[in-house]
Amino acid sequence: MQPSARLVFKPAENQTVWAAVSRAVRTPSEGEGKAFANFSLGAPTAGPGGGLYVPTFVGNTELDSENLLAYELGYRIQPSHHVSVDVAAYYNDYSDLVGRRPTRFVPGTPVGSLSIQPFNTLTAESYGGETVLTVAPSDSWRLSAGYSLLMLQAHGDPDSDAEALERNAPLQQFVLRSSYNFSQHFSFDAQLRYVDRIHDVPSYLTADIRLTYRPTDRWELSIVGQNLLEAQHPEQASTLGHPSVEVPRGVYGRISWRF
Repeated sequence: MQPSARLVFKPAENQTVWAAVSRAVRTPSEGEGKAFANFSLGAPTAGPGGGLYVPTFVGNTELDSENLLAYELGYRIQPSHHVSVDVAAYYNDYSDLVGRRPTRFVPGTPVGSLSIQPFNTLTAESYGGETVLTVAPSDSWRLSAGYSLLMLQAHGDPDSDAEALERNAPLQQFVLRSSYNFSQHFSFDAQLRYVDRIHDVPSYLTADIRLTYRPTDRWELSIVGQNLLEAQHPEQASTLGHPSVEVPRGVYGRISWRF
């Protein structure tokens, strides 16, 4: 069950206050929740008797879903027809988060294996907020600037590496966006994004653009460029012993038909 309750109050015509409480779940992935999952996590490590053991990930069929209770509060004011300000704060309460911990050493020749399984051993809470300023210099041009702050604290079995969860949450993010309509049929969108460093992934700044042509109300043709400031860059830390995958610069076209 993933219910959500929302409340909106307008103290004035140009102001809105809203609040929300929601529940969400994440079911275990195929790798986490299946017994057939079994693969190496890295180089051999010393174990009992001085032997070498390869850390090996083993799935756990008894995993439960991860749970989230999210509390949100927001305020919006539009001081003029061309300016609006949004401010929001949140508190997230996580339970039954999946952490990994060693379970047993299995001797072998020339090396044995150290079984590492996922368990629902972690809890966490995150809190922070975001603010967005939107300005419309004209009816065809809109600019916005956004800032978000994320604080995360994880708890649980020390062997489950709760610290890894905290290290993989970017503290700050900034976004600048511009949207311009040349005509009823042509528009151009651009954004500049900054994401704070996480763990062994440095902070990065990148840009995305989109040029759109709408010949009719139902058809839309667009060309999109993503991550244009670098040939490639990492966005997430390595997991399960594998190196992080770097996101490359990309350009693609899209055709949409609405009916």
